Amino acid sequence: MHTPHILKLSGVGPAEELNKFSIPVVKDIPGVGAGLADHPVVFATFRTRQRRDYNDLKHVNFTRIKATVQYALLKDGPLTSNVRGSYLSIASN
Repeated sequence: MHTPHILKLSGVGPAEELNKFSIPVVKDIPGVGAGLADHPVVFATFRTRQRRDYNDLKHVNFTRIKATVQYALLKDGPLTSNVRGSYLSIASN
């Protein structure tokens, strides 16, 4: 949690930014804090007319395989999210 912030306060990070706040530079590493992304999570529950159990889904294995290949080749897809466990557990039950 807040690792880039802690590093910067400790003097590890982009020297130009640290100097602006009069933080003594221990190590100039321009990439600290770059490329951060928020991972919002939304859980939704729906009621349907038909009762359907996730065990009835026929695409379970395909879903897991597709997600794994997508991540391995493209670094994209459901495995890049912090909700990957929920996604795969729902798809694999």
